[in-house]
Amino acid sequence: MAAARSLVAVLLLAAAGAGTAGTPALADTPKPDRAAAPLCAAARATLAMTSFTEDHRGNFRASGTWQASGGAVGVALEYRIDSDRYGAESQRGSAGKWAYVDSFRECDFHTARIHVFPLVVVAGRDVICLDQDQSVAGNFESACLPTAEIVGCDWRCEAGPPAVCAGTCTGRASGDLGGYVPFWGVDDRSYEAGQGDDRAGPWQQRITCSPGQQVSFKVRGRAGTGGFSAAVDVPCGQAK
Repeated sequence: MAAARSLVAVLLLAAAGAGTAGTPALADTPKPDRAAAPLCAAARATLAMTSFTEDHRGNFRASGTWQASGGAVGVALEYRIDSDRYGAESQRGSAGKWAYVDSFRECDFHTARIHVFPLVVVAGRDVICLDQDQSVAGNFESACLPTAEIVGCDWRCEAGPPAVCAGTCTGRASGDLGGYVPFWGVDDRSYEAGQGDDRAGPWQQRITCSPGQQVSFKVRGRAGTGGFSAAVDVPCGQAK
């Protein structure tokens, strides 16, 4: 029985040796990050932003140039908004151009940031040197435009001539938690800021106009620093 056990042990050892003789141990396999470390230490990538345009509605366009040196074979580029990655690409060479165009509809102020990393080659593979990050940024706004509404008007009109109506109109707005500044006009012009300091509304305004004219109302969001709503109208002398 002892001899049989010894024979089994010898066979197991032989099988183990046969299975690993042609395969290097994991500890002996070069790791890409270790092989890339000295290359990445010398590699450099830089970029510049030459243009950044935005329209306050979440649409922006950024462009610029990049350069690679210190043994880098190119660059990897990442395009981020508020730290979230929305795009990436790689380019070969020692210099080139980049461009990023996007539409971001979440209402607020945002930052578009472009990152660049040098690329090196290890064992025929491209390796991104993540510890050699450089970036440029541009700020833009995605302003949700508010909506204005004239709730109604109470009028007192005189036949004239000339015919004149005087009344009080009530307006309200929605769509912007930051508050509003109301504006009243006639025939979509000659606007004046509404009375009072209330940023939430509704608002009332004394209006004088002539029959045939239109009473116009609009608001500006973000308590007067954001975008304007579309104007709404009601006929002079006519209750809504």
